[in-house]
Amino acid sequence: MLSAQEHGKIKLQENSFTEVVNEAAEISGSRLVGLARFGQWTTDAISVSAHIPKEWSGASACLSVLSVDGFYQSQGTYNVSDDWSGGNTLLDYPTKNPRHVRELQNDGVAPLLTRGLCGEGSADSSLVFWGEGTGERAALLLNTSRAEETFVYFPNNPEVDDVSCDVVEFDNRTAFDTVCVLPKIVASLSPLVAGTVSFKRGEMGREVEFTLHLSDE
Repeated sequence: MLSAQEHGKIKLQENSFTEVVNEAAEISGSRLVGLARFGQWTTDAISVSAHIPKEWSGASACLSVLSVDGFYQSQGTYNVSDDWSGGNTLLDYPTKNPRHVRELQNDGVAPLLTRGLCGEGSADSSLVFWGEGTGERAALLLNTSRAEETFVYFPNNPEVDDVSCDVVEFDNRTAFDTVCVLPKIVASLSPLVAGTVSFKRGEMGREVEFTLHLSDE
């Protein structure tokens, strides 16, 4: 795993990191809220890394983090150097609430890294590694407005079976409500186009597609 601090290739923009522990919930209006592989916090240090593709060299990238109940939210914009060759790297995450952040694990938190500045609503996302010793399979965290069934499909890769998603196991699912664990086989298919479709009371919702950059490391 590369170090952004040592190599200076991925730098957090000055004064761009914001972090709020809300008294009222923040509700996400986006379908895709997170793309991550999750591990455990084994030390007091906060470990946040990401896969940043070579195609993002010279661009900006936005890391947003949202808890399932909507009480915690952070954002930060990173500059990617012009000579970035692609790969996994540590991200500077200067939280002032490390104890709270360490409590955000598995499908209780949605980290999402998107190309461009924060707030631009990019559909081009890349994998975040949240915690240490992260698992082998990536997960999508979605806001489906309490759909009863949700599926992920891969329009450009018909050989990969559709994925049936699960409702997250939290009572307060304000910010997102669904987790979709991606099959390991798609880790090498990057960039990957993935689509989602949800059903509620027997009616099919609109289909939404995203471009995902994954890592098999």
